[in-house]
Amino acid sequence: MKSVRPVLIYLPGLDGTGKLFYQQEANLAPYCEVRVLAVPLDDRRDWPELTQQVLDLLPGPEQPVILCGESFGGCIALLAALAWPGRFRHLVLINPATSWRRQTLLQQGAQGLSILPAFTFRFAALFFMPFLVTVSRMKREDRRVLLAILRLVPAETIIHRLKLLDSLNVDDELHRLTLPVLLVAGAADRLLPSLAEVKHLAELMPDARIEVLPYSGHAVLIESEMDLARLLLQYDFLMRTE
Repeated sequence: MKSVRPVLIYLPGLDGTGKLFYQQEANLAPYCEVRVLAVPLDDRRDWPELTQQVLDLLPGPEQPVILCGESFGGCIALLAALAWPGRFRHLVLINPATSWRRQTLLQQGAQGLSILPAFTFRFAALFFMPFLVTVSRMKREDRRVLLAILRLVPAETIIHRLKLLDSLNVDDELHRLTLPVLLVAGAADRLLPSLAEVKHLAELMPDARIEVLPYSGHAVLIESEMDLARLLLQYDFLMRTE
């Protein structure tokens, strides 16, 4: 009997565009159908509305679903998995931003963003690039794409989404997630303490395993050596095709 082709739903980081997933989407194509959540640049909805959008990407019940969230999208993925626990076969969290509320200095810095003129955010994107990625692990054209997308996101949207991260705390509910979970951390993440965070989350989930990428930064999925498909095959979250 032929196996049913799974669907991988990708939930992007703070930019929300999903346009930085192109490299991984190509690698995943032989093994699964890929669906990407795209949140409009001016979207300032709260967690329930953002989570509800995941429902629109779900296939029919006969297709298994891998839910994959990166950074800010990792938070949406956790909320979706908690809301519909039986709908997903696997959960993948990549440098999840669940640690944001515990980063006091970052929070204080973010509060100051609201007083900056909007045009300064276009220049701030270049400043923050080394905190988001390990630049040496990216191709030049990928760096250009990342910088262009970062400059598109309005200041008001960034501030709103950071406030959402301030309000998120699901630690007490994570014991309910009994599905297999893969927690991926870039050990060279300079934006968030992702390695410590995945260890923290793993202690709260019944069936979690950790993959540490020793040289990777925060926006790991755009790094040239990152192959999400290979990682998911390694952990049996995907099956090899004939």
